[in-house]
Amino acid sequence: SKMFSPWHNVRYLVCHMKHRQYAKRTDHNQREIIYGLRRAGCETEPITGCGGMPDLLVALAGRLFLLEIKNPNTRGKINKWQIAFHKRYPVTVVHSLEEALVAVGLKNENSQ
Repeated sequence: SKMFSPWHNVRYLVCHMKHRQYAKRTDHNQREIIYGLRRAGCETEPITGCGGMPDLLVALAGRLFLLEIKNPNTRGKINKWQIAFHKRYPVTVVHSLEEALVAVGLKNENSQ
């Protein structure tokens, strides 16, 4: 049997999902979160566009984080494609810059 890298499943999922027509809106707080993470020293790469994929890939000190950004006013719901992705890969849902900073370890959850 042929051996695949750990990223084979991710690449397959991305390629498979690219062929689906899936309307994806960007939550209004995404820009604030991206710029705030960058100011805090993170590298960010928006990966929105395919059903199920999280909104943002974040790199900090050799670690990678997958963030799903949801609107803080509506507390947006996770769709069935996102649920499937979240079951396989560690994704953190955030609603604000403060939650994103906690998710990547730059802020303590209990600090204000």
